[in-house]
Amino acid sequence: MKTTKRKRKKNKPVKQHRKICVYCGKRKNPQSFERHSSHKDELDSRCRKCKNKDTKIRKEIRKTAPPASTHCECCSKLFIKKTKDSERLDHCRKTKKFRGWLCDKCNTGIGQLKDTPQGVLNAFNYLLLRSDISADELPVLINGVVDSLNNLLSRQKDSSRVA
Repeated sequence: MKTTKRKRKKNKPVKQHRKICVYCGKRKNPQSFERHSSHKDELDSRCRKCKNKDTKIRKEIRKTAPPASTHCECCSKLFIKKTKDSERLDHCRKTKKFRGWLCDKCNTGIGQLKDTPQGVLNAFNYLLLRSDISADELPVLINGVVDSLNNLLSRQKDSSRVA
């Protein structure tokens, strides 16, 4: 009886999936991204070029930024030095201006909402519409929002007088 050997199929190279950089929006090869063990695909979400550019910008901003406070300017959480709970420099990517010192969670959260007031407002509206807020709590919440907006308007008026 004659046995026939099966021909082994050659292993086809795995098609490399291209990834989109969250900063520049360009689709790039995986080699364009640094490794990041905590991400699902183990790659940073920013391409090397954008990450290096952003690092340089943050270093320049840090030179002129005021000293870090002891608490997050968003949630008031106490900063703990040399940990994940230490301060993060928040800046506007468009204007390259310092905005404040935030904790990692607030900085990441604002970034996930595209660093825009509209993104934060959309999230706020979503939560407001889907939360179990009592009729007693709603006016307090709305008053807080109105106070924040009035504070913002008065700061803008003050800064326009100085300019």
